[in-house]
Amino acid sequence: MLARHLFTAVSLYGIESRLIRGAEHEYAGIDAMVSAYAGAVREAAPPPYRLFGFSLGGYLAARVAEALERDGAAVELVGVVEWDARPPVTPDAQADRLLQLTMATYRFLQRELGAVRSLTDRRLEVELAPLVEQVMRHGPQRSDIFLRWAVDSGLIVGDTLQRWAQQYLAAFGQHCALLASALPVPRLRAPLALWRATEGFGSRLESWQHAGVAVEHVVEGDHFAFLRPPGVQVLAKQLDAILQSAPGATGAPRP
Repeated sequence: MLARHLFTAVSLYGIESRLIRGAEHEYAGIDAMVSAYAGAVREAAPPPYRLFGFSLGGYLAARVAEALERDGAAVELVGVVEWDARPPVTPDAQADRLLQLTMATYRFLQRELGAVRSLTDRRLEVELAPLVEQVMRHGPQRSDIFLRWAVDSGLIVGDTLQRWAQQYLAAFGQHCALLASALPVPRLRAPLALWRATEGFGSRLESWQHAGVAVEHVVEGDHFAFLRPPGVQVLAKQLDAILQSAPGATGAPRP
């Protein structure tokens, strides 16, 4: 969706979780994902690179930039949308963070995509809290728990979206398992651009402890505000301004 709103003429390459492409299991850990994604970036195009991602994808973009810079590749920009770089103070705080993210994801699937049935906030919290605790306690061994809950409770709507919703929930569970422990803050030299929503989960610029050029943008809305209008248009406009100021930008309309 973001690509359709960009004005600047740039070559765009997308890296998806292998779960979306039918793999049964995600990489064993974040480090393995970073290594695989860095290899995919190198294969896609030569440097310099501009990396961009949403939520966990934003964190991965920053970690991939770190890996590429470590290998001597030039990175011109890292854009991160809605990622909390603050280390959790306690396991309970991390559990609450994952619970809020899980509830927001369910609401996105319900309201934006119509893929799951409507539930009250209270029921969501009561039913999802113990599931999050199990994922944190047992890791990938219980990463299918959100999918099983949705299927057993008859929450997935219609035949058209059923397979996609199952695939999405399975991937979400495995990614939650990866997020159950604290992740290191990326250390990169490239310019850093952050986007966060007022009611989302993205942390302030200072939480990244970035010593180089950095900018922060804030919009009204929740964690998924940048995936829908008007947030996606605002994001595209601000990203365009950054891209057009970079070396080699043409400013020509995208085909």
